[in-house]
Parts: sequence; structure tokens; C-alpha cells
Amino acid sequence: MFIRRHNIAFRSIPGALVVLMTLLLGTAALAECQPGQMQEANLAYKSALEFLTARKWDQAIARLQSIISVCPEHVEATRGIGTALMGKKDYEGAIPYFQKVIELRGSEVQAGDYANLARPYAKLKKYKEARAEFMKAQILAPDDCGVLFNLGVMHYAAGYH
Repeated sequence: MFIRRHNIAFRSIPGALVVLMTLLLGTAALAECQPGQMQEANLAYKSALEFLTARKWDQAIARLQSIISVCPEHVEATRGIGTALMGKKDYEGAIPYFQKVIELRGSEVQAGDYANLARPYAKLKKYKEARAEFMKAQILAPDDCGVLFNLGVMHYAAGYH
């Protein structure tokens, strides 16, 4: 795809390998956010947060996507895109962003991360999937009334009664 977009013509196999290696190494280098870039991304996130608070979903998404293009592992920006897509009622679109938050957080995942993923499933009437995510949230926050309430609602909606 990159090759077609940029109209690169390969005249020799070694030249093609050099370009391919450069692309692969360049992509790998962009996968990690450098400390200076993270500080810049955090500052940009503050302005994106204003758009989220004002429910200006399209502006928020644009700003947050620009943050992720620089720092792909920026958890708050990734979560913010999911939140903005939920605000736009694009529930299918929100799911991969909330899944990515869980992936990025790894062992530091929180109950709210699973609850965020459960909500678009519930809106799409995928009650079993929503219930499964609320169950994961309940394991991390067994006394959270909101999680317990939503788990009960999804338990009933999924037909486990």
C-alpha cells in the first residue's frame, strides 16, 4: 500500500530490500513514544479533553487521533476516542479503542476499563459480551455498586435468570 501510494519503482532487489528495511525499522521506531513526545502528547491531551467535555466529538476525535499518531500507546487518548465515538453513537467503532486500552494497560488494567468496553456491547444488545466484560470488572472491583448493578442488568438481559 505504501509503495502504491508513493509511486516507488524498484529497479533492483537490493534496493527494494533497503527500502523495505527502512520502512520496517521506521515503523518499529514509531511504535514507542519517546519521553519528550509523551510530554507533548499529554499537553495535547489537555486540549482534547476540553473538546470531550464540551461534547465536540469530531474535534476531539481529530485531536486524539493526532496524539495517537505520535504516541500509539497513549492510553488516555485511546480511551478518549472510544468515549467520543460512544458520544456519536458509533458503538461498533468504540469497541476496538476500549479493547486497545485494556491491551495497553496490561497488568495495570482497571475495572473501569472493562466497564467502558461493556457499554458499547450493551448498546448493541450484545448482552453476553457486555456481561463478560462486567464480570471482569467485578473481579477487579468486587464492591463497586455501579459494576454490580450493570452486571445484574446484563445477567438478566443475557437470559441468565
